[in-house]
Amino acid sequence: VLAKLKLKCILVYDAHELESERNHHGFLKNFFLSFIERNLIPACDSILVVSPSIKKYYERKFPRKKIFLVVNACSK
Repeated sequence: VLAKLKLKCILVYDAHELESERNHHGFLKNFFLSFIERNLIPACDSILVVSPSIKKYYERKFPRKKIFLVVNACSK
């Protein structure tokens, strides 16, 4: 976010997983990850996700963001 402000570049959040929603991290780490997402994603220009379910999650959480689905799997 600081680089975006200083360099006036585009910032893309690449969400490979829903890290803030994982159970094995423990309360404190989940709280910290949620805090970071809640406060830094609004500064991003767009979000990349890897599954339709993650896309729906971020569409609900950040309805005004451009969210792009990039599936990392082969189709049959």
